[in-house]
Amino acid sequence: MSFSEKLAAAKAAPRKFEDVDVLLDTELAEARSALQEALDDHKRRTEGDQRLTAVDAEAAEIQKQLDELIEKSRESIVTLRFYRLPGDAWANIQSHCPARLGVPMESDPTFGYGYNMQQATKLAAPYVDGRGQIYAGRVEGDEVVPLQYRAKTADDPGVNEWDDLFSVISGAEQARIESTVYYLNVAEPTTNLVDLKKKLGLTGD
Repeated sequence: MSFSEKLAAAKAAPRKFEDVDVLLDTELAEARSALQEALDDHKRRTEGDQRLTAVDAEAAEIQKQLDELIEKSRESIVTLRFYRLPGDAWANIQSHCPARLGVPMESDPTFGYGYNMQQATKLAAPYVDGRGQIYAGRVEGDEVVPLQYRAKTADDPGVNEWDDLFSVISGAEQARIESTVYYLNVAEPTTNLVDLKKKLGLTGD
């Protein structure tokens, strides 16, 4: 296969994406978080305790409450879909998000991102390419619907539903979104290339 054929095949391939669920009812989200923490704490405290019967009544009751709350919050759950950005777009976003000093996850030379991942995520979410194609949105049936975004100007206050979304979701949900964006644009492509080179017996960077 020639280079041109490989390039054409890459352009025609389905876009990589990942979904993230968020809960837009803050009271329900806090209640779910509290129940989940209680369940996790109970499991940690009782792990390996041979005195417990086969049916752990306390854990079962917490799980029942959690399941009921999850069902109650079904209508408040929104599924967000994130696509891998074009390489040049992601590189440009990174260049506008310098790492913050004193934030190890960003500035540590060995384990850090090397840039502000929170800011990069907020820039990646509303990105639209030159053809008007979106790279993130909410899933509605078989469609991915863009969140409203209009830049602020002197005569227009603008609208940014992504900023509004990030202001109401939990820290855990934002962390999941950041991890998803990082996985799509950095971790997964890097891992795939390294694994392929190993399988082919290739060496070097």
